[in-house]
Amino acid sequence: MNFNLNTKTVKSRCPGRISLSKHADYINSHLLYVLDDRETVIESELSQGDSVIKLSNKDFGDREIKLENLEKSLENKLDWSFYVLKIIQELELENQLKDKELRIKVTSSIPAAGGLSSSHALLLSCLRNLSELFDLRQFSEVFKDPGNNKSKTFELIKLCQKIEQERGFKSGLGDQCAQLFSKKGYLTGIKIFPNLEISYIPIPEDLSFITVPSFISADKSTPEFVQKNINIEKYKTLNNLSKKFSCDYLADLHNKLSEKEIFKFLESIEDKVSRGLALYGLAESKRVEELIKDFSPEKLGEHLNISHLAEVNYYFDAKHQAHEISEEDKLNYLFDNKTPLEKHSGYYHASTKENDTLQYFTKNHEGVYGSSITGAGFGGNNVAVVCSPKAEALKQYLISKYYKSSNPDEDYSLLHISKSNNGVSLI
Repeated sequence: MNFNLNTKTVKSRCPGRISLSKHADYINSHLLYVLDDRETVIESELSQGDSVIKLSNKDFGDREIKLENLEKSLENKLDWSFYVLKIIQELELENQLKDKELRIKVTSSIPAAGGLSSSHALLLSCLRNLSELFDLRQFSEVFKDPGNNKSKTFELIKLCQKIEQERGFKSGLGDQCAQLFSKKGYLTGIKIFPNLEISYIPIPEDLSFITVPSFISADKSTPEFVQKNINIEKYKTLNNLSKKFSCDYLADLHNKLSEKEIFKFLESIEDKVSRGLALYGLAESKRVEELIKDFSPEKLGEHLNISHLAEVNYYFDAKHQAHEISEEDKLNYLFDNKTPLEKHSGYYHASTKENDTLQYFTKNHEGVYGSSITGAGFGGNNVAVVCSPKAEALKQYLISKYYKSSNPDEDYSLLHISKSNNGVSLI
């Protein structure tokens, strides 16, 4: 932080996240993440002025808001400025902004609407920045040491969730936890309830993570995306079904029931979609829990491949031609109680033809352990886990095999070999 006469400045950053488990924080599953090396950086400056907020974003344009118009400006919930302005309102900073000028410059290398949590990176970087700029110790202390301030950490991530929900998206809590707790060189395992458990798994030196873009926007704030993302509501119903076993969340059934009893529970769910979602959540949570206990690249790759099977809408023949899978066929495969639970995929249905095609080409390439869609789905990115010496070859293969014909005018640098990263911090 720098001081110059009556001007105060702060600079902060927060990376995007790559989710190695999906759709599962709603059911209190174990979660697994690695943070991307691309970041959202916020530079703020507070000085004497005319009660005005000036926002700058080279990708989405500049905004100037008089303090008296803050409430009115928040009506435009789909504008990027909503996140920053809502934080200012939630932190009750209006009185401190009277007769002041607040400048906030946002610079981000995280692909927007790519399933890499660019929105939470903006939220957390802004919260970290403003908590320092305005000396909000109840938050700045949490950012400095979230592990020893768990109750306050929950308040912070709940605030992020509230802001997302105000914008119109039903957000979980896993992304914010990952972007707070993660460390460079490690995968981060998270169990949110009841006590916020954090585990760190060293990343093998020869293991790389590649984000594989579908070039389909996955803007979760749009009405179209919210309409697609209906499975969250079904998981609320499944969580309620778990209460008869004295569990608050579906994934907690692992602590109460044997695998045989879990299959019996699944058989009792008459609605095929709900049964498929329950199977997906229970199998996903079981695989991730085992990965956190006993990690290997091979196990991670198998997990990703199985997890993506729950999403697929297309299969591919010997000539690499895509054929759509009917909804009936997807739902008719649900489970075989003679197969271990963690080997099942279940049903989630959040992929696209582009994501399926990229996963098909990726998983069969030399050196690849596994691949799956990442984030909330319906476009965005896949993630590929690959032996590092083969990472560049995979990139070039996908460019020549897929992108040059399907997306000739796109920016192939978004096909990105990612380095891990530390969580949100000041710069």
